[in-house]
Amino acid sequence: MFAVFGFPFRFYQCWFSWSRIGAPAGVLLYMALAGGGGGGIGWLTAYLANVPPSTAPVIDGLFYGAAGALAVRADFRSGPGVSRGPQEIRGAASLLGKGIEWTTGLLDEVTWRRVKYWLDDRTDDQLLVVAFDIVHEIKADSAVPAPAKKVIGKEAVDAMQALHEAADDVKRAEGRSRLAHFCRSQIVSQHITRPV
Repeated sequence: MFAVFGFPFRFYQCWFSWSRIGAPAGVLLYMALAGGGGGGIGWLTAYLANVPPSTAPVIDGLFYGAAGALAVRADFRSGPGVSRGPQEIRGAASLLGKGIEWTTGLLDEVTWRRVKYWLDDRTDDQLLVVAFDIVHEIKADSAVPAPAKKVIGKEAVDAMQALHEAADDVKRAEGRSRLAHFCRSQIVSQHITRPV
């Protein structure tokens, strides 16, 4: 249950909208690692220590699961007399943190490939519309800081101009590639859902 809340809802929306098979497989793998792994660690520890917390198997299961969930969230870099700043605490090398990082990379990579194939099937005009939609969605997103919005907007305008002002096929292909790369990177990094 704790594993479900490892990612914001919009991440799930994005991954499932782009990949009907890869996203569920990746999420199930994550649930097995984060949820099942934590429960397994808790059960194995209690079993080896021969310390059943109660006589009821349901209570034992809840206890083992909670103990395992705590174990996979433990920071193994801590030591006696070690003081760390907020940045170091955020990057705690817990098993769950590594599992989330790995699963996010897997799901983002599946999304990256699906987005690439989808964008390759768009005409130049359709690609421009997708780029405009992305820019407007990012501008409306209050979580994206204003300086980042400026940089993203400039990158989009430069890529659009490279496609629109292309004088020959080589420059057009280069401009299209730049615009497609912009769209891909923003869709994956901002976790934008697939247009219907």
